[in-house]
Amino acid sequence: MGVSIGPKIVTDGLVFYLDAGDRQSSIGNNLINGTGNPYLSVDEWTLSSGWGGSKGINTNENAIVLTSINGWYNMYCDTGVNDTTITLSFDAKWGQLQSSSAYLYILNGLNLGSYTQYITNTTSFNTTSYTTVSYTFAITSDSRVCIGSRNQDSQGFTDIIYLRNLKIEIGDTYTEWTPSPGDGGLRWTNLINYDDYSTLDSATIATETFNMMTFNGSSNLATLVADISLGNGNIEWTVNVWVKTNQNVSTALANGPILTNSASGPVYSNMAVQSGKATYWAYSGGWYSLQGTVTVNDNIWHMITWVQKSDYKMDIYVDGVIDVINQTSTTGNNNPINIIGKSWGTTYLSGSLSIIQIYKNGLLSPANILQNYNAQKSRFGK
Repeated sequence: MGVSIGPKIVTDGLVFYLDAGDRQSSIGNNLINGTGNPYLSVDEWTLSSGWGGSKGINTNENAIVLTSINGWYNMYCDTGVNDTTITLSFDAKWGQLQSSSAYLYILNGLNLGSYTQYITNTTSFNTTSYTTVSYTFAITSDSRVCIGSRNQDSQGFTDIIYLRNLKIEIGDTYTEWTPSPGDGGLRWTNLINYDDYSTLDSATIATETFNMMTFNGSSNLATLVADISLGNGNIEWTVNVWVKTNQNVSTALANGPILTNSASGPVYSNMAVQSGKATYWAYSGGWYSLQGTVTVNDNIWHMITWVQKSDYKMDIYVDGVIDVINQTSTTGNNNPINIIGKSWGTTYLSGSLSIIQIYKNGLLSPANILQNYNAQKSRFGK
């Protein structure tokens, strides 16, 4: 599948493209963090307002329970996106229906005067089986979706509704329920082949406005589905990474890892930020390093580019400008990489990554590298 992007980056030779800010990376993903089960932890939904009701979990039904008694009760989920179209879907049924005035409602945001959808009781749901429903609307600027149950009966009737398989996804197309990306590993999708992805192995990794993946320096990492072999220094390749970090680690083999291998046997290189500079370690009979001169650990976004030439030499660029030129970069074992943000040992990256692009079988020229930088720099405040 081709890469669909906004400002034009170079696509010739592009074989791997992770972009936390590309909306396609999130399409089909469940934006609600939950437990990985068909129901969500009740704590993932926040009570916004209401009286005469409650919320809870029914483990037998694997469902969130909303109860209303002569009033209304609602809860909201922060989607993390705004000013875009989303689709909300869930399965629902009445656990108990006494009132003729009970209904479920959806709010676009938390404004009780701005109901996006009303869902009536008997026409949508019953008490014996679940009905799957989906609703598409443009999310408001507060990024929240609210679901509520209302009972306007004055006779003290109690109405209970069960909700399960809740999903919020970007776009106007409903897809079947899947665990939220934060459950059991967040999938960071390769935009070249949508079946190929990286799994972020810690649920504590944060997305911020969907344009970065944040690594905590102690446990966060991403693993690739399969090794990507870069060759022994005689095959041309280019790796482009947007990184923001203030991590201050020494120039030592496994420190500050961005791209490397997870095992000490196969590992033959480490692309990293060390001593505040873009760094490349390679193994060929022994470990050696080459390092840039431009400071990149200033907690500002930078685009680092490693360019491997076919003559066992490497150039390093920072923000589209040459930093290091024609440094020896011979490796062995075909130089496989399979891990992001962690070394084969116990060292981790502390910082954020947004874009990782791997080009093979062809160099990016200085003009190509500058083109990539100019195409995406405005996103990072450049």
